[in-house]
Amino acid sequence: GAVGFVGFDVQSNSFVLLPEGADWQRIAAFAAYSGAGGVVNLMVSNWTRDKGYGMGKITGYIPAAASGAHPRLAHVGSIFTITPENLAKWRGWWRIVQIDQYLIFFLGALVGMGLPAVLYVSFVDGETAVPGLSVMAELGTAMAARGGVAFTFMAALLGAWILFKTQLVILEGTVRAIADLLWSSSHRIRHWRGGDVRAIYYTVLAIAVVWGMVALRISQPIILLQVGANMAGVVLVISSIHILYVNTTFLPPELQPPLWRRVALIATALFYGSFVYLWLMGGLLPNPDTGFLFNIPQYFSGR
Repeated sequence: GAVGFVGFDVQSNSFVLLPEGADWQRIAAFAAYSGAGGVVNLMVSNWTRDKGYGMGKITGYIPAAASGAHPRLAHVGSIFTITPENLAKWRGWWRIVQIDQYLIFFLGALVGMGLPAVLYVSFVDGETAVPGLSVMAELGTAMAARGGVAFTFMAALLGAWILFKTQLVILEGTVRAIADLLWSSSHRIRHWRGGDVRAIYYTVLAIAVVWGMVALRISQPIILLQVGANMAGVVLVISSIHILYVNTTFLPPELQPPLWRRVALIATALFYGSFVYLWLMGGLLPNPDTGFLFNIPQYFSGR
């Protein structure tokens, strides 16, 4: 139930924040992938810009591939004139963003993290250690035994669809972020193909899709998911510090984040940084048996 979110184990009637013998790679992946690995958070400003919300109406957007529109996409941000009227409008937009993040994203992430765990412990014995791809097979067998094959098929179909949709959003967000970085940082790239940002965006998208098809041949899908999730943890460490720097350096004082948000960004970097370290080293002390850095050939050998 809900007590699981604070680490309380009902069976032992005690707090167990981390199970004995826990796989740091999976725990770090779980933390980083909650809420689509944070990548979706990073692209919220891009999404609002491309929808024309707020100052997005001025900065432009990335049009669709088949669109006849050729809007100018600014390579720098825009700040409105600080007046009481403009600040009131800005606070209105800011309320919309907060409602989206707190009521939809945050609560949705909690439910999204909790339901798979509840599903697993409801069908599989908690003492059963299931490694690698055997997780899906073990859960499917247990569900078929209690609910029938049709029930198992429906659960697998929904799981595959949710994962597909999540990965699609992450892929699009990653491509959008890379395209924006290239567009903002290089004068030569901005003038490539007549200054059409679509050429940058869809080139990056094509490269990402081709690489994804190649990567499927490198290792087990679950290994790729775990590695990708932990890389999202690395992104969150860097992006938290970067967001703090940008918002406290380039924004006027009226728009800068309050102290508690700055502390939260630092705490986020430390939180995910600790998981990245544990993933790379396999624990507080380097462990050659479980640390990712010590087992890279094994992870990508296809076994």
